[in-house]
Amino acid sequence: MGGTQGVGKTRFSLKLANYIAEKEKVLFISYQDYNEKLISIVNELDEKVQEKLEINTSFKYCNLLTFLDIYDYVEKHNFTTVFIDDINWFNEGIRSYTDQYYKETSIKALLFLSKKLNVRIIFTLSIEECHDYPVENSVRNFSWSRNIVNECSQIYVLYRPYFYGYSTDQNGESLIDQIRVISLKNENHKEETIILDNCELKIYTEEFDRNQYLGLLMS
Repeated sequence: MGGTQGVGKTRFSLKLANYIAEKEKVLFISYQDYNEKLISIVNELDEKVQEKLEINTSFKYCNLLTFLDIYDYVEKHNFTTVFIDDINWFNEGIRSYTDQYYKETSIKALLFLSKKLNVRIIFTLSIEECHDYPVENSVRNFSWSRNIVNECSQIYVLYRPYFYGYSTDQNGESLIDQIRVISLKNENHKEETIILDNCELKIYTEEFDRNQYLGLLMS
């Protein structure tokens, strides 16, 4: 899940993680903040943190030992979904995140973890600014690693018009509480745009019925 800095990736991910945790064990790994802050965001969005959701900010920046720690932790506690917020900082301990080799390696490592333990891996990524939707919202923005484009089963971009200074659309309708979720890669191999307005979003994944609704408070 990509988006420009400040667009709401962490809040979106926490909301989704807490929703999934209604049915299964979820681990949310963050390198951007501390536990209490993230828990307060979930409480603000949903009023409570699901018992099956664990928010963990104690893992070190990624290196071989960190990856093994995460692998052992996920296996020991039987998590079925793991969120990483965000993948840029996850790699900070390997080497500068401008080093392409280490980016490719880290995605391969997560793919190994996903397949070996049969867990869903969801991570966020800061991408270049997308002012000119939909022109700039494409898989080109995920060039941080070609393995993202090739190996991830789903790729989404979060886009908030108001974040870029657009308060109304061409028809004068308010865009203040609107967020667009652009699906760039999915099972249909077709770009789709889901518009969240008035705090409601249609979410669908490989495991969830696309007709289910997830209420999000993103304003």
